[in-house]
Amino acid sequence: MKGMMAKLILFILILFSSSVFADKILLTGRPVVLLPTMDFYSFPNAYVASHNYHFVNVSGDNRVCFINAQPPLKSLDLLRITIAQNNKKFLWYCYRYDPRYFVVDF
Repeated sequence: MKGMMAKLILFILILFSSSVFADKILLTGRPVVLLPTMDFYSFPNAYVASHNYHFVNVSGDNRVCFINAQPPLKSLDLLRITIAQNNKKFLWYCYRYDPRYFVVDF
């Protein structure tokens, strides 16, 4: 009986702690400071994008930005910004950095 109760408790704990097993997004390097220019932001000249996300610093706040909204990150604070890149402007979805969702590899 005790063994069965222990298994039941373990099962319930695993069931409710699914976020522990969720995949985290691996960020590489340090955040790039975006440069504010009138009504949009731009990258420093030396920046080279290497992933489908951008790890940036906007007004002192570390964020991870994507060209499309990311439903799995909907619980995080969202900031929509316009970025200028190659003389084109894009709307980005920037989510506040949170170690529960992201892992930084320097």
